[in-house]
Amino acid sequence: MRPLRVTILDLVTKGPTNSLYAKVMNQNLASIMPQVVGVWCEELGHQVRFICYTGREDLHRELLEETDLVFIGAFTRSALTAYALSHLFRARGAVTVLGGPHARS
Repeated sequence: MRPLRVTILDLVTKGPTNSLYAKVMNQNLASIMPQVVGVWCEELGHQVRFICYTGREDLHRELLEETDLVFIGAFTRSALTAYALSHLFRARGAVTVLGGPHARS
């Protein structure tokens, strides 16, 4: 099996923000499981890109690269953003996996 191009996207917030609170606190909300999935994929020989979206990154620029498999971790408040990104990646031919607390609520 050829190595896959894997993108892991941890959605800490639902959209762009420049607030002081977000600048200070959003990084603290990053999940551990997306990081674990990234390590597992690297150990299996895949090319991994990890993006923790805290509202300050330019997602449009970050997501231009081609990818075969996308893991999206999202809190409930960013679930709609996760669904939209999943749709975007599936339209490009990637397999998407959604996870996070919203998947159980």
